[in-house]
Amino acid sequence: MRRSEKFDIESLIRDDYKIFVDTCSFMHPKAEYYFFKILAPLLIQYNSKIIIPKRVAEEVIKHQNSTIEKTKILANAAYKISKEYQSHGILEILGEENDPFADCVFLYVFLRYITKYNLALITQDVNLALDILSLSDLKSVNQKKLIAAVKLHKYRDGEIIPWSLNKSHE
Repeated sequence: MRRSEKFDIESLIRDDYKIFVDTCSFMHPKAEYYFFKILAPLLIQYNSKIIIPKRVAEEVIKHQNSTIEKTKILANAAYKISKEYQSHGILEILGEENDPFADCVFLYVFLRYITKYNLALITQDVNLALDILSLSDLKSVNQKKLIAAVKLHKYRDGEIIPWSLNKSHE
């Protein structure tokens, strides 16, 4: 699939992927539309949920107090998404007090469960996406499940596109 093509998130949900979301995706300008209009109905339909580390929830709350108005607006929208998702049982927040920052948590969790579950990450962070995708190439781990990394499209509402190790990124 070409990176610019629309990606079918329903296939990940239907195939029982554990889907994680990072802070920058929750705070993306297109997040409210995507998470409310596209993703939530699919999660409800398939009785599934997304997962965020406790650190992501904390980062969103921290950004609500930003002195930068745009950051505060996006953080408030992200907080609204998380609260609505929690009220509908389609969000799970996992983590412990001593967890490092969110990117480390994603890498740790994906490494820990790479042999047990298909895993996906919705992230706008190219470096995190590349790190996550590179876990598919581990030589010392057998019987790996599938890994995906996708991002919200910058311009088109409701679309996500896959990250790839083999292509340059915007």
